[in-house]
Amino acid sequence: MKPLRRGLGVLPVLGALVLMLGACSAAPPPVVGDDGLIVVTPVVDSVGVEGEWLSASGYVEGVAEDGGRCNFTFRGSGGGASRLSSTGEAQGNRTVCGTVEERIRTLFPGDYELTLSYESPTARGESEPAPVTIPEVYGD
Repeated sequence: MKPLRRGLGVLPVLGALVLMLGACSAAPPPVVGDDGLIVVTPVVDSVGVEGEWLSASGYVEGVAEDGGRCNFTFRGSGGGASRLSSTGEAQGNRTVCGTVEERIRTLFPGDYELTLSYESPTARGESEPAPVTIPEVYGD
């Protein structure tokens, strides 16, 4: 007589299927602020000085749309400040702000923090600050 074998049954298979479907679910709904706008997360992708040029780029998580305003604001520890802007462009599931550039001669040398803010009729947000140092420029 053969011993009775018990299989794994249907429950573990159903449990695994539920876990797989949960991992493939849609993204959570967007967070909406008190002003009725979607709260997004701008990200500084790069910032730096090359030669006599300061450049920065970034993107916005949480919204994919054309036409929003990307503001790159540099605030210096010595009081200097600059704001460069670009227009956002939808690429995939995010908004790309592109690259902005400015001659460093227009800024005081020293340490700066860059924040990227995003504003549109439907969304708003501000990045964490990113550090950058503006060197002394000699000659003309």
